[in-house]
Amino acid sequence: MTTAHESVATHDSSTGQSLTTSAWLDTHFLAMQPEYETMLRWVGIQPGWHVLDAACGNGSFLPLLTELVGATGKVSTIDLAPENVQVVEQRAQQSSWLAPVVASKAAHYA
Repeated sequence: MTTAHESVATHDSSTGQSLTTSAWLDTHFLAMQPEYETMLRWVGIQPGWHVLDAACGNGSFLPLLTELVGATGKVSTIDLAPENVQVVEQRAQQSSWLAPVVASKAAHYA
């Protein structure tokens, strides 16, 4: 029998943070997408802005962020987990997002 702690641990990224794998983040984002998108639109991001998505995970917010900043804007992302940064880079290369996306891996804090 699997305990609750063991099942959560399967969603740890390489940083050891729980619930930060790409698959889990996608599932969670889709479940909460209407609420997340409402909150993001409420912020009032404008075309031309340069926006930072800190702790971007796998980039679930990027389609809407790039739509909001438009072709004259830019989105920078940063995450501790290199595998999440890699997913963001792949998604950015394969997307038709309006704004450029620059993905960066954050330094690990000891």
